[in-house]
Amino acid sequence: MKEKTTVLVVDDKEDSLQSVSQALARNYQVIPATSGRQALDVLNKENVSLALGDLKLPDMDGLEVLERARQINPNLSVIMLMAYENIDDAVSAMKRGAFDYLPKSLDLYLLRTNVGRALEEKRRDQELRYLRGMLAKRYNFPSMLGRSKAMEQVYEEVERVAPTNATVLLRGESGTGKELVARAIHLNSPRRDSLFLGINCAALPEGVLESELFGHEKGAFTGATERRLGKFELANGGTLFLDEIGDMGLGLQVKLLRVLETKEIRPVGSSETRKVDVRIIAATDRDLEQAVAEHQFREGLYYRLKVVTITLPRLRERREDIPLLVEHFVKLFNEEHAKEIRGVDPRVIEVFMGYNWPGNVRELKNTVETMVVMSRKEVLGLEDIPFEISRLPREDRKVEIRVGMRLDAVEREVIRHTLTQVQGNKAKAARILGMGLSTLHRKIKRYGLQPAPAE
Repeated sequence: MKEKTTVLVVDDKEDSLQSVSQALARNYQVIPATSGRQALDVLNKENVSLALGDLKLPDMDGLEVLERARQINPNLSVIMLMAYENIDDAVSAMKRGAFDYLPKSLDLYLLRTNVGRALEEKRRDQELRYLRGMLAKRYNFPSMLGRSKAMEQVYEEVERVAPTNATVLLRGESGTGKELVARAIHLNSPRRDSLFLGINCAALPEGVLESELFGHEKGAFTGATERRLGKFELANGGTLFLDEIGDMGLGLQVKLLRVLETKEIRPVGSSETRKVDVRIIAATDRDLEQAVAEHQFREGLYYRLKVVTITLPRLRERREDIPLLVEHFVKLFNEEHAKEIRGVDPRVIEVFMGYNWPGNVRELKNTVETMVVMSRKEVLGLEDIPFEISRLPREDRKVEIRVGMRLDAVEREVIRHTLTQVQGNKAKAARILGMGLSTLHRKIKRYGLQPAPAE
């Protein structure tokens, strides 16, 4: 049986202490304390995940308890309970590391919801740190994030192929992170101390691309005023990443195939070949088998490149990684743009989970960066989501609202529509609508709505 998470409740008022403890006892191992010193003693002895603390205690100031508690356990989540809301005390508590502050008169259901939210954020933060450390250690490249089965398979394939010299073909839609995987392979290979160079085969005309890859001699063409080394020679002993290989011209494909077969290059304008030792990692978002069948890609080159093939999943195929990726990007762009975004509204994640992300992780990263840069608040909300993502154009997502409708009719339609979208899951619908579950139940009864039975 799974061990319950330990929650410490600190309050000198016996009735309040008992009420909160009983409200949480079903889901958590609750330890009550009636003073600041008793609370600190518990923290020194027990593995506590979250503390609910009264701001006013008889022996110590609640803020002092908070500060000392965080010194004992830096990973402790703390929610401060206040009999009377005081903005100065609230700000002081947040600055000292409190996750949230709540009125003591708060509905017990909402209290449980906030405790669950704090513990979920704590779990995600720990998971994020673990993933960063694991991936930095395992792949020496912490930007590859995700714990989905699809990404675990990618990690395993990287781990197997990296120590070898095998040519690798990375397949996947644009924005799935093919270059990140290529770098991870290089950084975990025996070639890690040599150069990793990349070139986009679709970005240059064939003649220029040939010169970039193989180099050229002085006078080889108009403007070639001096000898220049190409990427193959510069990356000698290391790794060359050929992005969008499917867009390389047929003539250059023949020359690349020859390099793979002979390990020799011939610079433009030279009559001599030169030996090179370079590992090739190629990437494409095209169907190369179809391109071969249509005589747009050389069959021999295709088989040379696909010694090992790693297929990267689309973001919509690993939606469970979206919360981790969002949290990672928020922290990344907080540092890059000197912002102080503290979190993301769960409803934003709901929208992100329902969006198809045609641009994959790159689109998600750009979206989060835009939101971080443009937001005026500490928590990213629905209003920060770019219009092209939040507008939800599908017909089945539209709510029927007409001019002249009464407000209660509009509310009924919004609730009905939300329940339909979440297949009757009332807890999820309440979160999306920003209301308590008991409030939603009352409105469902009031409006005569019959949601699906799922909870």
